[in-house]
Amino acid sequence: MRYVTIDNLKKGMVFAQNIFGERGEKVYDDGRKISQREIDVINKLGYPGAYIEDDLSKDLVPEPLVPYELYMNATAALKYFMDLARSQTNAKDRVRDLERQHDVVMPIIELLIQKKRRIIDYIEAKPFKEYDNFHAVSVMIMSILAGIEIGLDGKKLYELGVASLLHDIGNAFLPAEILNRPGELSDEEYEIVKKHVQSGYDYLHEYHELSPEASMGALEHHENYDGTGYPNKLKRKQISLVGRIVAVADVYDALVSRRPYRAAKFAGEGLDILEQGSDRKFDPDIVNTFVKFVAPYPCGVPVVLSSGEKAIVFHNYAESLRRPRLLRVDEGAGQYIDLAKDPTFAKTKVRKIVE
Repeated sequence: MRYVTIDNLKKGMVFAQNIFGERGEKVYDDGRKISQREIDVINKLGYPGAYIEDDLSKDLVPEPLVPYELYMNATAALKYFMDLARSQTNAKDRVRDLERQHDVVMPIIELLIQKKRRIIDYIEAKPFKEYDNFHAVSVMIMSILAGIEIGLDGKKLYELGVASLLHDIGNAFLPAEILNRPGELSDEEYEIVKKHVQSGYDYLHEYHELSPEASMGALEHHENYDGTGYPNKLKRKQISLVGRIVAVADVYDALVSRRPYRAAKFAGEGLDILEQGSDRKFDPDIVNTFVKFVAPYPCGVPVVLSSGEKAIVFHNYAESLRRPRLLRVDEGAGQYIDLAKDPTFAKTKVRKIVE
């Protein structure tokens, strides 16, 4: 299969993936022939593109790092916890709620720990309407991957998972008319929005029984490494480890997600922005950690090489993410170009993704 952006999907193509709606319901099955109606539907949902069947790339089967069922279970739990925070429910069901929290986060941690190949090289879709929930789960997955990479385990890794999933729970306490405002906020409204970090910290520490350090994920994910962020203009290692990790995951996932007002960036573009902000907006050590598990050229995307050749990314090597194995699509179509292991291509690089 190969990846095609929403603007380049054509009638007659065939979906190579199931298409899901904003509540996790299946909208279209894989193998379905695409008409203009299908293109219009997934465009309205917010898909940045789709994987399609292709004779040339039929042996290419990219898969999400976390199965869709686990992903959707986490989005449902997040929605529950956000609604719970809005309702200001007392603590009578806290044991049950903490069990649900555990049952959502731990299976994802266990899955990622067991994976021998922990890299993100699949393009996820986030429906416009439920973007915040999908975004938070993606932030959690990337934060856990970063935690594993730097050696966290046990309680620290679990708390990082919970804190990253619930990093924006303070939004539950914002006025709906401000939170859902499509246009720019006034200075006064922006000051109100900034309060979500303190509200989120207080709620996480009290209701979800996280340690103060883990709860800092909510309080400090808008702090910048150079001290220009909020709420406390902290600098460098004054910002907690959880805060520094969530800050990077939060911005990166927002960059590679399609929004109603802009297109999604490809992974490599998102990583470039992180690296440009390294040591200014972001902790450079955390940025370097992300570079180790996010493939800049996801499986299935079409690319142009420095040689001018066109190809599809066939396989990403965890130890050499910028030098994947490729499948030629023009002259010599069907032949492989292995940038990492074939010395013939030692000087060849991926120049860019093409749409």
